Amino acid sequence: MPKRAKQTEPKLDLREDELKEITVNIRTSVYEAICEYAEFHKETRGTKPSESRVVDCGMESFFESDEGFQSYRKKKEKNDKEVRQRGSASEGRKVGGPGNTSRLNQGRETSP
Repeated sequence: MPKRAKQTEPKLDLREDELKEITVNIRTSVYEAICEYAEFHKETRGTKPSESRVVDCGMESFFESDEGFQSYRKKKEKNDKEVRQRGSASEGRKVGGPGNTSRLNQGRETSP
């Protein structure tokens, strides 16, 4: 059988994520820091991001920098992948004897 060409994809996923609106309560000092960060960005980069953008990018950066969380995500992803592989492997198996289907369908006939 001929070898399949390795599928390649860009290293960066540049698609935009769908935005989700949430409501959170934060301390006044944190809110003030968000506003101050937006001003800092405006003074240094020339554009003032929205408070939502500051929180979104700040949380993303925080999650990426949290080594414990990244370890958790990798472990969870590995476990999820193993579960999916086990599930797809068992779908292809043929099991002898009567299956649940015949038992579940008994008595399901309806009268005209």
